[in-house]
Amino acid sequence: MDDIIENIEYMHQKIKNWKYIEMKNEYGNEDHIRFYYFPLYLDKKFSSFNDEKVGFYFYVIGWVSGVIGEVATWDCIIKGTTTFDGLRHLYLGDDGYLNYPNISILISIFEELKKLEKKYCNEVYLLNDNK
Repeated sequence: MDDIIENIEYMHQKIKNWKYIEMKNEYGNEDHIRFYYFPLYLDKKFSSFNDEKVGFYFYVIGWVSGVIGEVATWDCIIKGTTTFDGLRHLYLGDDGYLNYPNISILISIFEELKKLEKKYCNEVYLLNDNK
């Protein structure tokens, strides 16, 4: 997959340099999905805040067709930005459309998003529940 993400950029940064989480499906198997994220406190623009809880960028990529290890197609599933007060911008795919979305995978992505939101956003300002 590394050659696939070589040139993917989001928020003027190559996601290949970001941290990522390998996502699993509802059966605990690897589902060929990576949740890339970049904590904003690592960005020079936000370094003056002296706080890890200023948000993060995220970009989730998933295998959609082809044969793993041969010719495969990978697409953006979801991407967005959080700030100190939680999720700010959310985009489905690169153009707002998902073909044959897997609800279980989307739920897993949102669960991971919630964990990262608690870690990198200030809970005092989170408008959603704090579960």
